[in-house]
Amino acid sequence: QAGGRDNISVSIVSASGIRNFRSIRRSYRYAIDVAKNYIYITNAYFLPDRLIYRRLIRAAWRGVDVRIIVPLKTDHPYVRWASWARYAHLLKNGVRLYEWQGGILHSKTAVIDGLWSSVGSHNLDHRSLHYNLELNINVFSRQFGAEVRRLFIEDLKGSKELMLSEVRARP
Repeated sequence: QAGGRDNISVSIVSASGIRNFRSIRRSYRYAIDVAKNYIYITNAYFLPDRLIYRRLIRAAWRGVDVRIIVPLKTDHPYVRWASWARYAHLLKNGVRLYEWQGGILHSKTAVIDGLWSSVGSHNLDHRSLHYNLELNINVFSRQFGAEVRRLFIEDLKGSKELMLSEVRARP
């Protein structure tokens, strides 16, 4: 504590499509690679590139509790359809997926082991990585991480877990 206030480390990361466009991806990659207990992600347009996709699976193989909340309703259904094409492989490899049952989900948050949290405009998809101007704040704080985790657990109550049989039965 300094002057009665907690000192919290943060980093601002961006993706501009032109310069420094991988800094958000790089921060996710590092946080996923060092995860020991859990990775909780809420993402409006979840269609990660191969690097993040594989790292999430490897984390699940290491015994990390990997859970992702994605939208049921979306303003871009083609992203949902593309995401569904990858769900079976994620589920088979231990990643747990949940569909938010409420209104349109626009959240973009992540918390890993309560130590690293990310909140911002970046979706885990190709457009955000390569074309859109995106900005996230990464927070390195147990107190902040505990709150992001609490909100994620609360959001699970309004979500439906996807089962492999259900995903395979889709046309």
